Amino acid sequence: YGILGYTITSKLNGKSIFLPAAGFIEEETNYCYNYGFIYWSSSIVSRIAGYAYALTSSGVNEERRESGLPIRPIYVGE
Repeated sequence: YGILGYTITSKLNGKSIFLPAAGFIEEETNYCYNYGFIYWSSSIVSRIAGYAYALTSSGVNEERRESGLPIRPIYVGE
């Protein structure tokens, strides 16, 4: 539909989700991504170190928790 992003398909059940390209805010600067995506996961790396895992178009990375990354809520119930 002309929206930049990625469709990710499960190898287990064949269901897919579309993740639109999204920007983030870091140190008061708004970065707009037109080529990839970055979203928070629900897992933190360390509460003390202040890092959490993020899903990006290049894989899973550790990002500073104060970064303004977007989320994509997903309902996994029945």
